[in-house]
Amino acid sequence: RRVRLSADSELVQPLLLAGYHIEAAETDPNNTVVVSVPIDVGEGVRVQKDISMWEQLSIAAFMQSYWADNQVSCTVTFDPTRETEESMVAALDVFQYQLKGISFLPRMEAGAYAQMPYEEISAEQFSDMSAKLKPLDLTQLYEMHFDLPEVKTSRTEESKDDTSTVENAMKKAAIELRPMPDRFCDSDSCVFDEELLKATKKT
Repeated sequence: RRVRLSADSELVQPLLLAGYHIEAAETDPNNTVVVSVPIDVGEGVRVQKDISMWEQLSIAAFMQSYWADNQVSCTVTFDPTRETEESMVAALDVFQYQLKGISFLPRMEAGAYAQMPYEEISAEQFSDMSAKLKPLDLTQLYEMHFDLPEVKTSRTEESKDDTSTVENAMKKAAIELRPMPDRFCDSDSCVFDEELLKATKKT
């Protein structure tokens, strides 16, 4: 799994220290980096190449009908040796009133383009990438955003309360970082849970 970050993102250094592979984005090498994350989907799980174009369209239509009013973001991958222009036109005709938008991407062994978000790797590649990883420490991010004397004190003084002091400071920072409740907006107005908003401000 590849994730794109701004080259000056505060996450880059912690990810590097944790052993994640990071490289410049080919489309924007000066401003964007790409992080590779090894993922094991587990035994018996159907992967992208096992799901036909028609089934992917059906899943997207299901989600569009029962999960989201806004457009469902979906890129349907297809086997260019099996699907033809005629079959894709037929598929769009069938689903034209069930989807607000859809993208198609040919499934190619070398990848349709460089640094794709998802790329299948071998068990050996997965093991090699995973072996280089260390626990990801994001402590410094909290210290950068919050001037918490508890953290600074716990790092310089040796006492029995060091661990609990740091934990309390981290909890405080986590509360501050918690996002505000999402608003629900339509074409006329935006509404949100007033009680949840008040509770968030209090904590």
